[in-house]
Amino acid sequence: LITCPAAAQLVGWEQVGIALGATFWDLKLKRESTRNPLFNIEKWASFIITPTTDRMIIPIRFDQAKRPSSPGSNIIPVIIHGRPGSLLFYPSNGTWLAPFHLAVKHPTGPLMSIAD
Repeated sequence: LITCPAAAQLVGWEQVGIALGATFWDLKLKRESTRNPLFNIEKWASFIITPTTDRMIIPIRFDQAKRPSSPGSNIIPVIIHGRPGSLLFYPSNGTWLAPFHLAVKHPTGPLMSIAD
């Protein structure tokens, strides 16, 4: 949920000039997850204990898109806006997630850790 929207944001900003590339990607992901049960983000987002849900993804992307980007450099906005965003949406995910990295079988079948 991080790499593909980030790439869509980069391509959208560099090639087309729109700042909502990641938002469009997440809306497409949400639409496809309701149409295809094998690629269902809600199953993964609602798995026992998760620090984020699919309902948080779109507001995060809108928050990232409304921040101004400096032309010619992508590293400056990442450094400036990356840390406050991570502190805002994941305030304490460093230490309390460690005990949840245990393999667990989900009732619908996939084997994953609780932290996934």
